[in-house]
This record gives sequence, C-alpha cells and structure tokens, in this order.
Amino acid sequence: MKKLKSEWIQHAKNLMTPWKRVFSGEQGVALITTMLFTFILAALALVAVKWSTTDNTRSDQYIRSRTAFYIAEAGVQRSLNFLNYDSDGKVPGDAGDGFTSVLNNFLTTHSDDLVDVSYNGGAYNVTLSDNDDNDGDTASDVDNTIELTSQGTKGNTSVSIRAILHRPLFSAEHAIATESALTFTGNTSVSGSKGSVHANGAITGTSNDVDEGITSADTCDSPCTTAGAENFPEIKPSALESYADYFLKSDGAITNADGTTLTPDENNLSNLAYEDSGDYTGWLAWDANAEGLYYVEGNIKFVDASVPDDGSCPAGKTLICHLPPGNPENQKQKCLPQPAIAAHLAHGDTEGLCGEAAASADGDKDKDSDKDGDKDKDGDKDKDSDKDKDSDKDGDKDGDKDGDKDGDKDGDKDGDKDKDSDSASLLDFLLPSVAHASGEDDKDKDKDKDGDKDKDGDKDKDGDKDKDGDKDKDGDKDKDGDKDKDGDKDKDKDDDADAGSWKVSVIAEGNILVEGTQDLLDYKNSSRSADIQNLFFVAGGDINLQGTLSNTIEGIIAAKEQINMAGNLTLKGYILATDEADDSSSVTGNSIGKDLTVTFNGYGNPFLAKPVKVLSWKEL
Repeated sequence: MKKLKSEWIQHAKNLMTPWKRVFSGEQGVALITTMLFTFILAALALVAVKWSTTDNTRSDQYIRSRTAFYIAEAGVQRSLNFLNYDSDGKVPGDAGDGFTSVLNNFLTTHSDDLVDVSYNGGAYNVTLSDNDDNDGDTASDVDNTIELTSQGTKGNTSVSIRAILHRPLFSAEHAIATESALTFTGNTSVSGSKGSVHANGAITGTSNDVDEGITSADTCDSPCTTAGAENFPEIKPSALESYADYFLKSDGAITNADGTTLTPDENNLSNLAYEDSGDYTGWLAWDANAEGLYYVEGNIKFVDASVPDDGSCPAGKTLICHLPPGNPENQKQKCLPQPAIAAHLAHGDTEGLCGEAAASADGDKDKDSDKDGDKDKDGDKDKDSDKDKDSDKDGDKDGDKDGDKDGDKDGDKDGDKDKDSDSASLLDFLLPSVAHASGEDDKDKDKDKDGDKDKDGDKDKDGDKDKDGDKDKDGDKDKDGDKDKDGDKDKDKDDDADAGSWKVSVIAEGNILVEGTQDLLDYKNSSRSADIQNLFFVAGGDINLQGTLSNTIEGIIAAKEQINMAGNLTLKGYILATDEADDSSSVTGNSIGKDLTVTFNGYGNPFLAKPVKVLSWKEL
C-alpha cells in the first residue's frame, strides 16, 4: 500500500510540473490582462452606445415637445392679440364686448387663425371654456375670467397649455370719485342708481342732494359716512390715442388720423390756435370746429370769444370782425386771444367792429355805412336811400320823404302803394338791427312792376314777418338754429363752422381748461364701442371747469391729477380724479360746486378696463 501511495503522489507531481513551469514564469500574463480589459471596454462601449441611442431618442422627443410647447404658446399669444386689439390695432379687441361674447363667438370669428393652424412645421388649436365661477352656466361669464387651452403639435408629439385669462375692469360705482381729498363748495346735485360721491381722502363740506350718499375713507362732515378706500384705475391718455380723428400737436400743427398736416381754413378747424407765452402754453379753442375726437399733445383751453355789451375785450384778447371762409356775409364779432389774430386777419377778418355794428356806433343805423354820404335819414335801410327793390321803372326820383322811387302818388303817407312800407319804417325805428338785415327792402319778393301792389297776397303789413313761409323775420338769421331746414336759402350758410354746437371729445396729455360759455356736445361715433363713445374729457393733468357748458353732456370726465368743477355743468356719466401725480398747478385740490348736476346709472363696459392678462398657465 505504501508503494502504491508513493506512486500516485509521484504521478500527481509529474502532472503539476508543466503548470508550474507555466505560472512560475511571466510569459502570457500581459495577454490575459489585455484581453480582460478589452472585454470590459467592449462591454462599456456597448452600454455607452445604448445610452447614447436612448439619449438621442429622448433629446429628439424633448425637442419635439418643446417645439410643440412653443407652438401652443403661439396660439395663446395670438388669442391675446385678438382679445386686446382689433384689426386696426386699436383697443379693445374682441374682449371689448365682454367675455360672455368671447365664449360664444370668438373661435367662430377667428377660426382661420386659431383652429388647426399650421405653424413652424407643426400646428396649434385653441379652445375656450368658462372657469368655475359658480353660476352653473358655461356659456356665460360673470367674473371676467375664462380658460383658454392651446394644443401645439410637432410630428407625433402634442403639448397643451391651459391659460387662465382675466380682464380687470374698473366698474365705476360712484358718480363722483377722487383718490385724494374733496371739497364741496356748494350743494352739488347727484342722482341715479349710482348717484353717490366717494373720496379716499377727507371730504370738506357736504351736499344734501346726493341720492346714494357720500362716503370717505378719511374724515368727512355729516351726512357723509366713512367707508373703506377703493382702488381706481390708471388714467393713460396715450392708450386712447389710436381713436383720435384729429391730433393737436405740440408744435402747433394739426394732423388727421393718417398723419397728414391739415390747413385749418380748409378743414373746418379755423377756431383753433396754439399759444406759447409766459402765461400759457398749449392749444386754444372757441366756437365750433370739425366734429370728432381730438388728441392733444399738452394742454387745451376752451376760451370765451364772446364780446361784452360795451364792445371792449378783456386783457389778452382783441376784437375782430370774423368773416367765415366761404360765407363772409355771416360776419360775427369776437374777442379772440392774440395767437389767433394773425391767422384770422390772413383769411380776411378785420380788427374792430363789423360794418353794421360800426355803423350803429357812429349813430347811423344804415347797414351800408352811408357810403354814399346821404346818411339815409329816412331809416328805411335802403342801401342808397333811392334804389328800393320794387324798381319803379318810370325813372322818376320822387322827392317824397321816404325816398320811395315808385312815384305813384297814391296818396299813401309814404308816397307808394305798398302797405308794408310805413310799418317797415316803424320797425326800423324800433328794431334797427333786425329789420331788413340783409339790405333787402321788399320782403314779399313779388317784383311787381306797378309800384309794389303786393300781388303775392301775403298781407305782409310789417314788411318783415313775411308770412309767405320762410319765417325768416330778420331776412338773414335762420330761425331753425342755422340748419336751414325750411328751405329759405338764407345767406348765412348752414355749414359754417360757427353754427351749432361743437360735437367733440378731448383726450389731452396735459390739462383741460374751460372758461366762459361753451356750446359743446359729446362726440359719438356709432362705429366704435360704447366705452369709447362714452368719453368726453380725459386729461393726463388737471380738469378745470370754471365756465358753463350749455348742453347736457353724456360721458366720462376723468383726470389723472385733480378736478375743479366750479362751473355750470349737467352731466350724465361720472367724474373721476385719480391723483396719480401733482405736476400741474392749474388745480391744487379736488372741488365740486353748486352748479354741478350729475346723473349716473352705471356703464357696462367702461373705457378704463385694462387689457386681458394671463393670470397663470400650466402645461398639461
């Protein structure tokens, strides 16, 4: 057994000998190591390739999703553009009709621009829905907030964005409201369902004629009560610039909406002038001009051009005889500020009294100012005291006291057979500035050749009342308010810029000032939304009303600074002073007077509404 065991041991040793020789040397180790590392690197390479491929796929998907996101965002921005601006770039756009209208009509109106629209190699699609405003009606909005969803698609990738849109509105709750202190200087009358007065500052004085009460966030006198401060909108005249029909520039030029510079006399704008003096810099306006909405760069003052009874103009104004362009016979006397004089003299106006008034001033009632030197003592206003319209053709120049040339010796007191001559002479005496105002002696226009036997049968005994149908008692001044609807074809030309009220709305970057009596009406353009039609005066500075507006105004009066309503005004609308600045010294504190009457029942969509904004959005 021992021998056998020894043999097996020896045999095992013999088997191990070759391997010992292999591992006891260094040959072959490097190869094995290299192969091992090569295997490891190959494995890593495979992993890297796999990861790279996956990453490329993910990157491509991310790029497509971001592209789809931006395409969807384009749909949101396009929608906002339509909501805030119309096709002419004016505000408001579709949102001006309210979000209920937007929910029901917006996508139909703009389907070509918002529904399945190709964009940047993809497409977007916009949908709208009402937010949860607890009214149970998804087709009607009550909180000025809606949801807009825009889906953008790029290839096989789609991304949706849901945006919450809100249109913050200023809904005027008071007929008169101010940010700072307010003073009552008289018993102001305020009525209507929103006929109240509020100030965030203290209120001094009071009125017992305010239907819905007076409130202040500060101190005030009874019957005023205290209430919380209210938020008022920013007044920004430049936001309304795009609606202007006329622009009164700070360099003294007048342009239209197209930017074309206008010649005042040719565009019914001759009652405007620019002043740049130590006392005032800005535009002056008087009487009537072309109707429309005016945007003023700087200040505008409505001046009193009337002539006092004594014929003398106040300091800073000059008396002129105004001859309206194209209608010089309708002359009028005016007291105009000095900057306006040169332009008026250039188109034919003259300084001083007009011819008739000048003649009256020198004791001669005859309109022709006695150019023939005869002084026309008969008072019949016959231009030359001898050439009356009945044109007696017998050529005799009768010597009767009335100067009648018919020479018919009819035994009538005035020497003619026309019954109206004597009464006309009496009328000349009683109403020298009215009778035969246009220089016409025979108002019956019968042109009879037999000495004015009054063949028309109008029985015009006074030579003036003219019962033949034109009712033009003075022969010139049309009774219907200068509209010439009665067909009398009077010479005062109804289209004269001075005739009738000036229909105007004013948006001024600076102050709006009113003096004297102004015949203004708020301008309405039916093609514009109600909020724009409701504008009357909007100022980036103060509004100082010291004069009288002779007509009832329907609209909004809003000042970025302060208001002084000391004049006479009847307003259907509201007054707002936000006191955002105090750059102007025209008005130093808000005040309202006894001659102010305001009726306010609310406006559904005031111009002070802000643009539609995105409150939040989320990628779905």
